[in-house]
Amino acid sequence: MKMIKKIVWLIVIITIFFAIFANVSNATKDPIENPDFYEPTQNLGSGDKLISKGNIIVTAFRVIGTITAVISLIVIGIKYMAGSTEEKANYKETMIPYLIGAVMLFTIPNLLAILYSVVSSIKM
Repeated sequence: MKMIKKIVWLIVIITIFFAIFANVSNATKDPIENPDFYEPTQNLGSGDKLISKGNIIVTAFRVIGTITAVISLIVIGIKYMAGSTEEKANYKETMIPYLIGAVMLFTIPNLLAILYSVVSSIKM
């Protein structure tokens, strides 16, 4: 119970910290003085830096996840081969969560890549 209270307090403190220091504004022009300043057609950047950083992070997660999934499958397979008949009967309970996790690990990044390619091909 004490551990839960400590975690809750830590989350509250972090939330307060971000709420206090996140209110920074870089507004340099006052729209009241110059109403024509706002131009919605102005190009604010293509977001290439964000996309490249996101691709690096997703690729790292995909590689780490694939390595972890393969190692886990090897360990489960060795335990299955070395296990007794009673242990082999219980491996259905072990394999179902593994298979769900592996399917999620391999399909979600690919679905996101397909979604990104479809959305980026749409011209406005």
